[in-house]
Parts: sequence; C-alpha cells; structure tokens
Amino acid sequence: MNMLDATASQKVVLANVNPTSNEDDLDCVKIEKRSILHTQLRKLGIQIEYTGKIFQIDFIHEWDYKYWTRIVRYLITCIIVFVLTVPVDLSSAITLSLTYVVKKMVSDNNLVRHLDAYETTGNIRTICSNKTEILTINL
Repeated sequence: MNMLDATASQKVVLANVNPTSNEDDLDCVKIEKRSILHTQLRKLGIQIEYTGKIFQIDFIHEWDYKYWTRIVRYLITCIIVFVLTVPVDLSSAITLSLTYVVKKMVSDNNLVRHLDAYETTGNIRTICSNKTEILTINL
C-alpha cells in the first residue's frame, strides 16, 4: 500500500500538475484502475523474482566455487534469453489478440470504447435484458 491506499490493481497517476509549483497537492493525484491482464502479469513478475531469490539463497552456501560459477553462468544466460524474448513476444501477442478481438467486435457492430473491455468479458457469467432490451450485466 502506498500513501494514497492504491491496491495492486490500481496505479497512482499525476493529473494537472503545475511544474512551477513546489507544493505537495494531493488534489492533482488520481487513482486509475489497472486492467486484469496487467495485474496478473505484475503478479507473475513478482513470483519470478521471489523464486529467483529463493534459489539464490538455497544454492549459494551449499556449493563450492567451481559449481557455483558454472550455475551462475547458466542462470545469467537463461535470464538474458528470458529478458530479451519474453517482453517482445508477450507485447506482440497481446497486441495481436487485442486487434483480433476489437476487429471481431466491430464486425459484429459492437461499439468498442475501451480496449481493455474484452478482458472483463471473460468474467461475465450472465447477461440479462428486460422488455426494452436494455442490457444489464452480472459481474
């Protein structure tokens, strides 16, 4: 938690900031909700970080120098490959899936105002309409 009580699924954004003012004005700060996918990817990154720290603590003290240097080289190579490939592939896969879903929704004459709306559609259990066909959703 930070000073504005933003949760893991929220981020703090500065709005209407005056660069000449030196005052700490909390009225110019707003809290925006993160998308579900962004929250889950953030949790995955934290889990990978904790796993790496656990392996580091467990294995550093038990092995002698020869094995330790070899493992460190392997880990560095794995981390380099992971860091170089995953962000590029992940962002392109998300962009392609977003594009496909939005095009499909537009072809079905659905109005798409927010691109992250397709993420929340996976959480909808039932969609109900009344006599005038006004849709209500059950989240």
